[in-house]
Amino acid sequence: MKFLKFLAVCCSIVLFSCSQAEECRNCTGTVTNSGDMASWTVCTEDGAILTQINDLTGEIMTTNNSLAEAVAFFGSIGLSCE
Repeated sequence: MKFLKFLAVCCSIVLFSCSQAEECRNCTGTVTNSGDMASWTVCTEDGAILTQINDLTGEIMTTNNSLAEAVAFFGSIGLSCE
């Protein structure tokens, strides 16, 4: 039940944090090294600036990485991206 609530919160954040013109991915799971739960939403608008949102803390970062690079990084630490 907690997982369903967690998933619902993550989906809500994705829906409200990214506009129609943005392409977003939600990356969740357990970090391989630490065993901690993590949830990130990564969005890019027109392939330019990437916004990374930590869904657990609300921290927002912008980077010059591509969406593919961000998804590859999160995959490398054990998260699954959709």
